[in-house]
Amino acid sequence: MDINNYEIVFTEVAKEEIEGIYKYISENLYEIDAANRLMQKIENSILNLELYPYSCVEVHIKPNNEMYRRLLIDNFIALYGVDEKYKQVVIYRVIYGKTDYLNLIEE
Repeated sequence: MDINNYEIVFTEVAKEEIEGIYKYISENLYEIDAANRLMQKIENSILNLELYPYSCVEVHIKPNNEMYRRLLIDNFIALYGVDEKYKQVVIYRVIYGKTDYLNLIEE
């Protein structure tokens, strides 16, 4: 890893949500190719954060007004934070874009 790159870290919740998105599209909608394309797009978008962790807009999540960053990926949103001490981008959630994400975070 380059000295200027950030490490990407996923919470268990985010991992489960990504798996759920894939499963829903591939099994419920019977669109395996679309599910694979979306997973590739999610992966590429998140990996881009290794170099540009501050490229996305800040959002404040209730009830504690905590600050996260919002990465838009098609109809989905990845909520993440940047940990400067450990040079990490922590992916907290990957959710459907119409979800009320401003009231969603639970750690």
